[in-house]
Formats: sequence, C-alpha cells, structure tokens
Amino acid sequence: MSYQNEMNWKKFSYVVKQMQSDNPRVREMAVQSLDRMVDTEVSGINLEVKSSQSKSPQKDKQDVMHKIRLLQKDKEKKQQRRKKWFAVL
Repeated sequence: MSYQNEMNWKKFSYVVKQMQSDNPRVREMAVQSLDRMVDTEVSGINLEVKSSQSKSPQKDKQDVMHKIRLLQKDKEKKQQRRKKWFAVL
C-alpha cells in the first residue's frame, strides 16, 4: 500500500510541475492528467484514458475541482466514522 501511495505522490508532483509550465498546451494536458487521477481515486478502479478535447479548459478545471471536493468530503466522512469507532473503545 505504501508503494502505491509513493507512486501516486510522484505522479501528482509531476502533474504539479506540468501545471507550472509556461506552455498552455502542457498545462491543459496536466489538468487532463489530474482529472484522470481524481476519477481513478474517486471510483476506486483504473479508468481507460479518454479524450476530453471537446471540453473547454475552464470546464475541465471546474470538473476537477468538483471531483477534488467530492474526494475531500468522502475522506472527511471516513475520518468521522473512525473517530466514532475510537470513541466507543
């Protein structure tokens, strides 16, 4: 499990570096990569690469932020359940 987390952090750090690029095409590709990473994390399965060229970059950013918020809420719910469990002990 820690190996998987390490690989995810490496991928994430690479995407962050791409987002800092001056080239708008590289930044757009980074947003698409982050979108796929979030989809994979939220769904819990590996998704095939799909082209999202029909979407505008602004729409992609909104979708990614929405998925990040969903992921954060899910993690908060899991933490709350753990806190309740430990309070019972």
